[in-house]
Amino acid sequence: MNRKARLIQFGFLLVFVVISSQSVRGADILVPRFELLTRGYPSGGSLLLATRADIDLAVEGGYKFGGGVGFSISDPVLEDSRDTGLASPADVEAELERYLALTYAEATVRSLFDAPLSMTYFVGTTDTFASGDDFPELFGTGQFATFYRGALYSYDSTIYDGLYEVAGTGVEFATDPLGDAVALSAYTYQDLRFEPGVYSSDVRARFNTRQVKAELFAGATYPIAEGGLYRGGVMAFFDTGTAGQFFAQLGLPQWDPWSGDQITLDDFYFLFEPRVKLDLFSVILTLFWRPEYYNHALTGDTGALDSNIRFQIGDYQKTRVRGGIETGLHYRPEADENLEVDASPFISVTTAGVVWDFMIRATLYPYEYEESFEGYLGIRTAF
Repeated sequence: MNRKARLIQFGFLLVFVVISSQSVRGADILVPRFELLTRGYPSGGSLLLATRADIDLAVEGGYKFGGGVGFSISDPVLEDSRDTGLASPADVEAELERYLALTYAEATVRSLFDAPLSMTYFVGTTDTFASGDDFPELFGTGQFATFYRGALYSYDSTIYDGLYEVAGTGVEFATDPLGDAVALSAYTYQDLRFEPGVYSSDVRARFNTRQVKAELFAGATYPIAEGGLYRGGVMAFFDTGTAGQFFAQLGLPQWDPWSGDQITLDDFYFLFEPRVKLDLFSVILTLFWRPEYYNHALTGDTGALDSNIRFQIGDYQKTRVRGGIETGLHYRPEADENLEVDASPFISVTTAGVVWDFMIRATLYPYEYEESFEGYLGIRTAF
């Protein structure tokens, strides 16, 4: 995108924020996600930088504004400001549609039938299942989701976060948290990832206790294939109360039972993460099996397996500085070299609501001097 298009893009955002702040006084303007990830890598004797930006802006309200609107900016190569040859306003608009998008719009009716039940009409991409990120807001828990997700661990392939994402036009019925222990939801929507006229329905349940957090969901997409597509999954977190914790995600992202194909390991999303925490020292082992399908799309990661062990000193809830090293073992059946081993020292610093992540990743096998080192600088906000 050229400079003019970028100015238009951010101008739209600025106007939107100003108008919202003046006219929707019962609403809150939030930035739920602001992430920049810069990758530095050698190529042809030079150091190249590639920056990915993921920014979400939300206008959500309480009593006076029972709804919400969200925008998203996602640019995989932010610093590429070369002239793209845009020749007309239509070309500029096409580029804007690529980077600046209305993520969702929704309106909520609370206390439906004078019961602890709400109904939300939504358009766009809304909830993510089985990530664990919504437990702090629903039940007031601490953060317990895995760190092994996002662009840092999937820079050149599908970006994974949770087991499934709702996307389309439809309605959600949800209970209020019952005794801060149970929350239930049901969705029906025209699924935007298919042709118009194809619908999806999902049900999910979240459970919270002092030591155990869990989520289960199941869904179907219809009419498609011979008898529809089906999915389901579970997320679980267990805290022993001493030094041990366990986090797991197991899902079947897409299943066509009438295709005649047997379910294989390639159909599953599986992440298992035992953790040991001793005061400010922690060891986290992550095993991640990548599925063939994710959010109804082929991933290109069929049969890929990651094993990662992370040694860390410091705690995100207690200290401003954390650091350590992680070592990864990656199996890629489709790559020229099936096995890859890397080591990554890292340091993370929190300053005034901004988390700075620094990492140097060294590929130990297969080793090539000019291509075996790359650095990462990540910036994310905690609003």
